[in-house]
Amino acid sequence: MDFSQVDMHGLTHDLIKIGLFNIILHIAIEYQYNQFRDLFGYKFFFQLFFIELGFALFYIFLEPNVRKYYKK
Repeated sequence: MDFSQVDMHGLTHDLIKIGLFNIILHIAIEYQYNQFRDLFGYKFFFQLFFIELGFALFYIFLEPNVRKYYKK
């Protein structure tokens, strides 16, 4: 695996976007259902961790191969 092909700027940018989106969505859902007792519990961090891990793995392992086939 050649890590020089990984777009670190794009990876960081997308991980921040996904993280902020998940935080805002989580707060909105908790507000709608009035369940603020466990706002940032272990379930939230567990889900956020695996979502971020999934995007990072995509950027590291799949995105360079996909980009190779779709170069202009």
